Amino acid sequence: MTKRRDAGSGGIERTPAGTYKVVLDAARPDTVTRKRNRYRKTFKTLREAQQAVREVLSNRDHGLNVKPEMMTTGEWLSSWLARRLREGHITGVTHARYEIAIRVHLNASVGSIGLQELRRDHVADMTGNWTTGQDGHRAQSPASVKKNLGVLRHALDDAVAADLIVRNPAAHVSAPPVPSVEEKRALTQPEIRSLLRAANATRYEVPIASLSPRGSDAGNSSLCVGPTLI
Repeated sequence: MTKRRDAGSGGIERTPAGTYKVVLDAARPDTVTRKRNRYRKTFKTLREAQQAVREVLSNRDHGLNVKPEMMTTGEWLSSWLARRLREGHITGVTHARYEIAIRVHLNASVGSIGLQELRRDHVADMTGNWTTGQDGHRAQSPASVKKNLGVLRHALDDAVAADLIVRNPAAHVSAPPVPSVEEKRALTQPEIRSLLRAANATRYEVPIASLSPRGSDAGNSSLCVGPTLI
Protein backbone atom coordinates (compact mmCIF):
# COMPACT_ATOMS: atom_id res chain seq x y z
CA MET A 1 0.00 0.00 0.00
CA THR A 2 1.47 3.30 -1.06
CA LYS A 3 0.97 6.28 1.20
CA ARG A 4 0.61 9.76 -0.21
CA ARG A 5 1.45 12.86 1.79
CA ASP A 6 0.97 15.59 -0.79
CA ALA A 7 0.85 19.17 0.41
CA GLY A 8 -2.66 19.79 1.70
CA SER A 9 -3.77 16.19 1.12
CA GLY A 10 -3.71 15.09 4.75
CA GLY A 11 -3.77 11.33 5.45
CA ILE A 12 -4.43 9.79 2.04
CA GLU A 13 -3.38 6.26 1.17
CA ARG A 14 -3.32 4.65 -2.26
CA THR A 15 -4.88 1.19 -2.07
CA PRO A 16 -3.87 -1.87 -4.14
CA ALA A 17 -7.17 -1.49 -6.00
CA GLY A 18 -6.11 1.94 -7.22
CA THR A 19 -8.51 3.89 -5.01
CA TYR A 20 -7.65 6.47 -2.33
CA LYS A 21 -8.35 5.96 1.35
CA VAL A 22 -8.60 8.91 3.72
CA VAL A 23 -7.67 8.26 7.34
CA LEU A 24 -7.32 11.15 9.78
CA ASP A 25 -8.61 12.59 13.03
CA ALA A 26 -12.11 13.91 12.43
CA ALA A 27 -12.39 15.69 15.77
CA ARG A 28 -10.12 16.83 18.56
CA PRO A 29 -9.45 14.08 21.16
CA ASP A 30 -11.70 14.05 24.22
CA THR A 31 -10.00 16.10 26.94
CA VAL A 32 -10.74 13.43 29.56
CA THR A 33 -10.55 10.05 27.82
CA ARG A 34 -8.23 11.24 25.03
CA LYS A 35 -10.29 9.05 22.73
CA ARG A 36 -9.73 9.86 19.06
CA ASN A 37 -12.50 10.17 16.52
CA ARG A 38 -11.12 8.81 13.26
CA TYR A 39 -12.49 9.49 9.79
CA ARG A 40 -12.08 6.68 7.27
CA LYS A 41 -13.45 6.66 3.77
CA THR A 42 -12.32 5.43 0.33
CA PHE A 43 -12.65 7.46 -2.88
CA LYS A 44 -12.19 6.61 -6.53
CA THR A 45 -10.02 9.64 -7.35
CA LEU A 46 -7.30 11.58 -5.59
CA ARG A 47 -9.19 14.81 -6.13
CA GLU A 48 -12.25 13.48 -4.27
CA ALA A 49 -10.03 12.30 -1.44
CA GLN A 50 -8.30 15.67 -1.16
CA GLN A 51 -11.64 17.46 -1.12
CA ALA A 52 -12.82 15.21 1.70
CA VAL A 53 -9.68 15.97 3.69
CA ARG A 54 -10.21 19.71 3.32
CA GLU A 55 -13.81 19.43 4.49
CA VAL A 56 -12.96 17.19 7.44
CA LEU A 57 -10.16 19.48 8.62
CA SER A 58 -12.31 22.59 8.14
CA ASN A 59 -15.15 21.10 10.17
CA ARG A 60 -12.73 19.90 12.83
CA ASP A 61 -11.19 23.36 13.12
CA HIS A 62 -14.68 24.80 13.63
CA GLY A 63 -15.50 22.27 16.32
CA LEU A 64 -17.99 20.34 14.19
CA ASN A 65 -18.57 16.62 14.30
CA VAL A 66 -17.89 14.95 10.97
CA LYS A 67 -19.67 11.64 11.41
CA PRO A 68 -23.23 12.09 10.07
CA GLU A 69 -24.78 10.18 12.95
CA MET A 70 -23.15 12.60 15.41
CA MET A 71 -23.91 15.87 13.61
CA THR A 72 -26.71 18.11 14.87
CA THR A 73 -28.94 20.14 12.60
CA GLY A 74 -27.36 23.31 13.96
CA GLU A 75 -23.85 22.06 13.15
CA TRP A 76 -24.88 21.23 9.61
CA LEU A 77 -26.55 24.64 9.12
CA SER A 78 -23.40 26.46 10.26
CA SER A 79 -21.13 24.30 8.13
CA TRP A 80 -23.46 24.58 5.13
CA LEU A 81 -23.67 28.37 5.34
CA ALA A 82 -19.90 28.79 5.65
CA ARG A 83 -19.35 26.52 2.66
CA ARG A 84 -21.95 28.36 0.53
CA LEU A 85 -20.14 31.64 1.14
CA ARG A 86 -16.66 30.18 0.70
CA GLU A 87 -17.57 28.62 -2.64
CA GLY A 88 -19.17 31.82 -3.91
CA HIS A 89 -22.75 30.54 -4.10
CA ILE A 90 -24.11 33.45 -2.03
CA THR A 91 -23.18 37.09 -1.51
CA GLY A 92 -22.20 38.70 1.76
CA VAL A 93 -25.66 40.27 2.03
CA THR A 94 -27.39 36.92 1.57
CA HIS A 95 -24.98 35.31 4.03
CA ALA A 96 -25.90 37.91 6.66
CA ARG A 97 -29.63 37.29 6.12
CA TYR A 98 -29.21 33.51 6.27
CA GLU A 99 -27.00 33.76 9.36
CA ILE A 100 -29.74 35.64 11.24
CA ALA A 101 -32.36 33.11 10.16
CA ILE A 102 -30.17 30.25 11.38
CA ARG A 103 -28.92 31.82 14.61
CA VAL A 104 -32.13 33.48 15.78
CA HIS A 105 -34.86 31.20 14.47
CA LEU A 106 -33.72 27.79 13.21
CA ASN A 107 -31.16 26.93 15.87
CA ALA A 108 -33.57 27.91 18.64
CA SER A 109 -36.13 25.45 17.27
CA VAL A 110 -34.31 22.50 15.71
CA GLY A 111 -30.59 23.22 16.10
CA SER A 112 -30.05 20.71 18.90
CA ILE A 113 -31.82 17.86 17.08
CA GLY A 114 -29.54 15.37 15.36
CA LEU A 115 -29.46 15.94 11.62
CA GLN A 116 -30.44 12.36 10.93
CA GLU A 117 -33.11 12.50 13.64
CA LEU A 118 -34.89 15.55 12.24
CA ARG A 119 -38.43 14.69 11.15
CA ARG A 120 -41.23 16.40 9.29
CA ASP A 121 -43.23 16.90 12.49
CA HIS A 122 -40.29 18.77 14.04
CA VAL A 123 -40.33 21.21 11.13
CA ALA A 124 -44.13 21.49 11.09
CA ASP A 125 -44.21 22.24 14.83
CA MET A 126 -41.51 24.84 14.32
CA THR A 127 -43.41 26.73 11.61
CA GLY A 128 -46.61 26.46 13.63
CA ASN A 129 -44.92 28.02 16.66
CA TRP A 130 -43.47 30.78 14.49
CA THR A 131 -46.91 31.54 13.09
CA THR A 132 -48.79 31.56 16.40
CA GLY A 133 -46.04 32.78 18.70
CA GLN A 134 -46.36 29.75 20.98
CA ASP A 135 -43.81 27.68 22.91
CA GLY A 136 -41.63 30.67 23.70
CA HIS A 137 -41.36 31.86 20.12
CA ARG A 138 -42.14 35.35 18.94
CA ALA A 139 -44.87 35.43 16.31
CA GLN A 140 -43.59 36.07 12.81
CA SER A 141 -45.27 37.35 9.68
CA PRO A 142 -46.17 34.78 7.02
CA ALA A 143 -43.44 36.25 4.78
CA SER A 144 -40.78 35.77 7.48
CA VAL A 145 -41.91 32.21 8.19
CA LYS A 146 -41.69 31.42 4.47
CA LYS A 147 -38.17 32.87 4.20
CA ASN A 148 -36.82 31.08 7.27
CA LEU A 149 -38.38 27.80 6.21
CA GLY A 150 -36.84 28.30 2.78
CA VAL A 151 -33.35 28.55 4.30
CA LEU A 152 -33.86 25.28 6.17
CA ARG A 153 -35.29 23.54 3.11
CA HIS A 154 -32.33 24.67 0.98
CA ALA A 155 -29.77 23.51 3.56
CA LEU A 156 -31.46 20.12 3.92
CA ASP A 157 -31.61 19.68 0.13
CA ASP A 158 -27.82 19.98 0.15
CA ALA A 159 -27.61 17.53 3.05
CA VAL A 160 -29.51 15.01 0.91
CA ALA A 161 -27.16 15.67 -2.01
CA ALA A 162 -24.20 15.07 0.33
CA ASP A 163 -25.68 11.71 1.41
CA LEU A 164 -25.97 12.88 5.01
CA ILE A 165 -29.73 12.22 5.12
CA VAL A 166 -32.02 10.15 2.95
CA ARG A 167 -34.80 12.70 2.44
CA ASN A 168 -35.53 16.32 3.22
CA PRO A 169 -37.95 16.52 6.20
CA ALA A 170 -38.83 20.13 5.31
CA ALA A 171 -39.69 19.39 1.69
CA HIS A 172 -43.43 18.98 2.20
CA VAL A 173 -43.98 21.39 5.09
CA SER A 174 -46.00 24.37 3.92
CA ALA A 175 -45.51 27.92 5.12
CA PRO A 176 -48.62 30.00 5.87
CA PRO A 177 -49.95 31.82 2.80
CA VAL A 178 -48.54 35.30 2.26
CA PRO A 179 -51.34 37.82 1.60
CA SER A 180 -51.11 39.02 -1.97
CA VAL A 181 -51.07 42.71 -2.79
CA GLU A 182 -53.63 43.51 -5.45
CA GLU A 183 -52.10 45.41 -8.32
CA LYS A 184 -53.48 48.90 -8.93
CA ARG A 185 -54.76 49.77 -12.37
CA ALA A 186 -55.74 53.00 -14.07
CA LEU A 187 -59.45 53.69 -14.48
CA THR A 188 -60.75 53.71 -18.01
CA GLN A 189 -62.22 56.95 -19.30
CA PRO A 190 -65.81 55.68 -19.05
CA GLU A 191 -65.13 54.63 -15.46
CA ILE A 192 -63.72 58.06 -14.63
CA ARG A 193 -66.75 59.80 -16.11
CA SER A 194 -69.07 57.54 -14.16
CA LEU A 195 -67.13 58.19 -10.95
CA LEU A 196 -67.26 61.96 -11.44
CA ARG A 197 -70.99 61.86 -12.16
CA ALA A 198 -71.62 59.80 -9.07
CA ALA A 199 -69.57 62.21 -6.95
CA ASN A 200 -71.29 65.31 -8.34
CA ALA A 201 -72.80 67.50 -5.60
CA THR A 202 -71.42 65.25 -2.87
CA ARG A 203 -68.56 65.80 -0.42
CA TYR A 204 -66.41 63.56 -2.62
CA GLU A 205 -66.70 65.76 -5.71
CA VAL A 206 -63.80 68.11 -4.93
CA PRO A 207 -61.32 65.43 -3.68
CA ILE A 208 -62.00 63.22 -6.69
CA ALA A 209 -61.91 66.01 -9.23
CA SER A 210 -58.65 67.31 -7.75
CA LEU A 211 -56.93 64.04 -8.65
CA SER A 212 -57.31 64.91 -12.32
CA PRO A 213 -54.63 67.19 -13.81
CA ARG A 214 -57.43 69.22 -15.38
CA GLY A 215 -60.03 69.02 -12.68
CA SER A 216 -63.18 67.48 -14.08
CA ASP A 217 -61.69 66.83 -17.53
CA ALA A 218 -62.19 63.09 -17.45
CA GLY A 219 -60.48 62.53 -20.75
CA ASN A 220 -57.13 63.50 -19.24
CA SER A 221 -57.52 61.92 -15.80
CA SER A 222 -55.34 59.05 -14.58
CA LEU A 223 -57.13 57.82 -11.49
CA CYS A 224 -56.16 54.40 -10.20
CA VAL A 225 -58.08 51.71 -8.44
CA GLY A 226 -56.78 48.99 -6.17
CA PRO A 227 -56.62 48.22 -2.47
CA THR A 228 -56.28 51.93 -1.65
CA LEU A 229 -59.21 53.26 -3.67
CA ILE A 230 -60.03 56.81 -2.56
